[in-house]
Amino acid sequence: MKRRVIFFAGVLLAGLLAGAGMTRFVTGFGEANGAKKAGRDGLTSSVSEELLSGSSEDFGDEMVVPAPESIQVFRLGFPANGAHFFTADRREKEQLEEQGWSYEGIAFEAPTESAVPVQRMTNPADGSVRYLADLNLVNELTTGGWQSEGVAWYSDEEMRVPVYAVSLGESFHYTTSQEEAQVLVAQGWTDGGIAWYAKDAGGGVSDTNTDMDTRTTLMGVDFSDVYNYSYVNRTYAAAGPYSGDEFRTLIYYISVELPQGHAGKEGVTDEQIAAAQAKLPAEGLMRLGPAGMNEVDGVWYLFDERGIWTNHLAGQTLDDSMNDRQQALVQTCIETPSPGPGMCAMYVSQVWAALGYEYPYGDAVDMYNNWCNAGDYASLKVGMIVAVATHPHSEAGRQYGHIGFYVGNKHVMDNVGVIRTVDLSSWLEYYGPTSAPKWGWTSNISLTDDAAPSDQESGGDAEIPEQVSSGGADVPDQTLE
Repeated sequence: MKRRVIFFAGVLLAGLLAGAGMTRFVTGFGEANGAKKAGRDGLTSSVSEELLSGSSEDFGDEMVVPAPESIQVFRLGFPANGAHFFTADRREKEQLEEQGWSYEGIAFEAPTESAVPVQRMTNPADGSVRYLADLNLVNELTTGGWQSEGVAWYSDEEMRVPVYAVSLGESFHYTTSQEEAQVLVAQGWTDGGIAWYAKDAGGGVSDTNTDMDTRTTLMGVDFSDVYNYSYVNRTYAAAGPYSGDEFRTLIYYISVELPQGHAGKEGVTDEQIAAAQAKLPAEGLMRLGPAGMNEVDGVWYLFDERGIWTNHLAGQTLDDSMNDRQQALVQTCIETPSPGPGMCAMYVSQVWAALGYEYPYGDAVDMYNNWCNAGDYASLKVGMIVAVATHPHSEAGRQYGHIGFYVGNKHVMDNVGVIRTVDLSSWLEYYGPTSAPKWGWTSNISLTDDAAPSDQESGGDAEIPEQVSSGGADVPDQTLE
């Protein structure tokens, strides 16, 4: 589903453009390339929809965030040697900032796709980088020992903003400013003409705050009436860790400050704050936390590699009504202790038997196959089991799957050596990559019907089968194991 765009170039200006105040990006080598290599170790060149919007995610057939129309390219500078670096990957941008690079704003914007790819070429001999839309040049450089790292971005087919190329020895410079290109040529650089076309020239260094202030919409909700990036970073010390990342700064504001009624820009009225608060679902849109599955205020959430939890169920209405039997099941889920790691299905069986129903035998995959036959949210009821037949996070999970109870409020309770309450969106995202999550009634007995435990054999003293071991190792390494 995901495509990732990772592209960057170093700049070694040797003071040539000092104080010029123009957007510039040149590939360089030497000390600058050591910093570049450190910044991109462990990264792969591919295209990512997450990058294209900062958080473009879909769940099932429902697209949560509209697809973006362009890709922002971030510019960073390395003060020690004048090198510059460009990337559309926010993770990479943050890695470089941690290594001493300074974020300088949006360099330009490229289309998300076109028929004219721009290839990224690297010279392994000195680490220099070139970007080429001319396939003849790509082939020529490949013959000469250069290596292609795939498509960096795409040229704009409408040819709205020319990107000019100039070179000086083994340094290559690209700029959307014709004036800058002419200045360099006058100083001895070679004019390479138009290399490709950008969709927009971006704000450049002087417009850094304006560029970041443009990010005011999160998952389709516009907060521009109450939010300004620069104001939030000036006003709230806790926003400091997210400075330079307009996406996470916006998440911080709407998840921490806005719920407390705090303004995100100057001149905001109480009425505007109240209106903005009303836009947020009760469970929130997003939040920040440690990467992986982690507990926050008693509920477990899945945070991605950038520390962002996305509520894929925002705006999704579920039937959380409960009769006496459903309430009893939820209470029993809370009171039933963990039978131990690797016993997610046993926990389900013990809860069910404690209600007076016949003890249901089997592991998670058995219960999934026998009783879970729905996958639409309209069918999900409090007290249903939610399960997958397999998941990729452990050997036990691959063989036996995982299972828990839906207890309402978009929460699942399960056993992973301890009893957890898990955000439903996170549970489905974490356990669902290799098996479609489904739900249904344990033993096909609906708690919303008139059937009562007295109509069946009592299972309160049923023997617990030793072979039931289906979910324990379902826990991510950073949580309990």
